[in-house]
Amino acid sequence: GFVVRKHGVGTFIALDRSRPLEGGLERLESIVSMAARQGLHVEHEGLEINEEPADRESAEELQVNLGTPLISIRRSILVDGTPVAHMVDRVLPSCLSATEINGSFNGSVLDQLRQKPDSQVTHAVATITAINAGTPMAGRLGVEPGQAVRLVEETLFGREGRAIGLSRNYFLPGLFLFRVIRR
Repeated sequence: GFVVRKHGVGTFIALDRSRPLEGGLERLESIVSMAARQGLHVEHEGLEINEEPADRESAEELQVNLGTPLISIRRSILVDGTPVAHMVDRVLPSCLSATEINGSFNGSVLDQLRQKPDSQVTHAVATITAINAGTPMAGRLGVEPGQAVRLVEETLFGREGRAIGLSRNYFLPGLFLFRVIRR
């Protein structure tokens, strides 16, 4: 890492941006698990857990009625003290409740779902695009508004093939090396 000084906050060893986090997209693994596997310290900040009504997009993806209550989880992920991602998840309350998240949340909804004895997550379908960060997102990620960030939109599926959760994950470019194995 390298030394970063923030006036009024302190001096930190920041993430080595020349060494990206690596992971294959063929493996259903959280960014928290990926970073920990690579020996990096992971934490989350700005955790917001709310019950929110399903909007049109969520209702269609999750095959529920418009306005159906969903658990919404928002947070930023820091690796070695540096913001690297902002994540927004919406899950069915029958799969994960707000009280379960408040107990032992490590920053990953996927990990939380998989730790349950009756884990329902079998696979996910993801779409990866690049977008320009608006002012709120830029602030969360510590970048300038308008900077390109990688957006991974993901639908989590359960045992019966039913969608159980949606994720919108915003990643800083250059910090992640996602591989795809093609055969």
